[in-house]
Amino acid sequence: ESLKAILSLHQRYGHIQEVIIQPFRAKPGTPMAGRPEPSTGQTMKAIIAASLLYLADIPVQTPPNLWRLEALAKAVEAGIDDWGGVSPVTPDHVNPERAWPQIGLLRRAAEIWGFKFRVRLPIYPRYVVRETDFIPEAFREAVEKLTDRQGYVKEEYGWS
Repeated sequence: ESLKAILSLHQRYGHIQEVIIQPFRAKPGTPMAGRPEPSTGQTMKAIIAASLLYLADIPVQTPPNLWRLEALAKAVEAGIDDWGGVSPVTPDHVNPERAWPQIGLLRRAAEIWGFKFRVRLPIYPRYVVRETDFIPEAFREAVEKLTDRQGYVKEEYGWS
């Protein structure tokens, strides 16, 4: 129901950049501490449902530091098409107990799974190249300088 509601809002307003689906982990000292954690299978079903529902219109993202590598491969097969704000220099502020995987490992994994690892700005490429009204005028020059024709960060500015 929630996935359908998100799609309905996006169809009406065109403003949903991404949907993040991640394994929920109950953390001590939080209001959700006593809640049950869904199985990997349940999370995969949510990813598949979102991917089928949104097709290419809304990217489906998952943070790679919350999965074992073999489960992450299954998440990619299920339809994940973005790993979010992975950083080689900052911790995951939401899940500080889970370090980001090394960028080189993610790059190699993407290639093994048949994808090209690309660095993007905190805005999706389609908003850079097609739906440019999404970017305020004050930021457009900087965005154009940093991005290529496909809307991804130019290689000279990306991570190696």
